[in-house]
Amino acid sequence: MLNIGRLDLKFRFYTGSSALNAYGEEVESFAAGQYFYARRVYKKFETNMDAAAYHGESTLELIIRFDDAVKLNTQIRGPIFSGDGETQVYTITGIEELGRREGMKLYATRLVSQESN
Repeated sequence: MLNIGRLDLKFRFYTGSSALNAYGEEVESFAAGQYFYARRVYKKFETNMDAAAYHGESTLELIIRFDDAVKLNTQIRGPIFSGDGETQVYTITGIEELGRREGMKLYATRLVSQESN
């Protein structure tokens, strides 16, 4: 069995779909998926306190147990990714399989909220 460490972060997947409205505009919506537990992979020379204090971070690496439901462009949401308690939204940009269907390493990029601009 693959030793992927302690999975202590709780987050939720959101899958997206798009459709055209009556005016021909593309409307995107997201459906809430299941909860997952993960372990954060810190970058070289990064500590837990540095990561919590750095709010402008735009990339994230997580290790989770293997699941066929995880796909590219799926969103991850949760207040656990920032030190200020706000809900951050990340989209999965890369998936790396660990072992033989035992774990996955997810690469995610933070989406900037349009309301804050």
